Amino acid sequence: MVKIVLRAGVLSICALALLIAGAEVEPVRAFVPIRAADIAISQDGPGSRDLEALAEAVRAENNTTENYTAWAGGELSPPSALEYMPEGVEVGRKLTSFAFPTFRGDVAILDRIDAPVLINFWASWCGPCIDEFPALAALALDDMTPFTVLFVNIWDDEPQATAFLESQPADILAVRDERDAAATAYGLVAIPTSFLVDENGVLQVVHVGNVTDVVAEFLRAVALSGQ
Repeated sequence: MVKIVLRAGVLSICALALLIAGAEVEPVRAFVPIRAADIAISQDGPGSRDLEALAEAVRAENNTTENYTAWAGGELSPPSALEYMPEGVEVGRKLTSFAFPTFRGDVAILDRIDAPVLINFWASWCGPCIDEFPALAALALDDMTPFTVLFVNIWDDEPQATAFLESQPADILAVRDERDAAATAYGLVAIPTSFLVDENGVLQVVHVGNVTDVVAEFLRAVALSGQ
């Protein structure tokens, strides 16, 4: 029987296909988190040294989890994580905007959100996505979070996604990627994947894998550095 080796916090398209075919999944590598509290943040706001320290914390964590992160300062990932790099986006360039239908029945248009946005791509069958969802939902509802969180459901069955969202806070902004148009345009190869864009829609950070406490603190600092 074919075995799929899943790296911590990431499920690729190829792995999904083999899972559907009934392949056996073999998880590897224990996740050893670095606490955000271990990183010193200036009380006056994130400066360049703070960002560099947080970036190095993300790099150290990614060396354990084999997740992928890229930002204006470069890639913060081991070579083995490069296979998860989205193929249709580039940090520093504006993302193509999409009009996403929400699960509430209206529409969210990406380039009309007048604030930094964390775009999180997820699916209800994706274990790593479900694992990180509560923490991301809490981040989305925190008034101190310097960006809007947009939960974009992809590669999924709508009734199953709707059923999952019924157990989540009603106030989060969850949308559907109809016909996987955004996923295709952005060249996604694995989920969960998160993009941080500034208020002008310019891509600031790409992260493939769970948004841990360290990654969340890094995203906050990057978003604040542009304000």
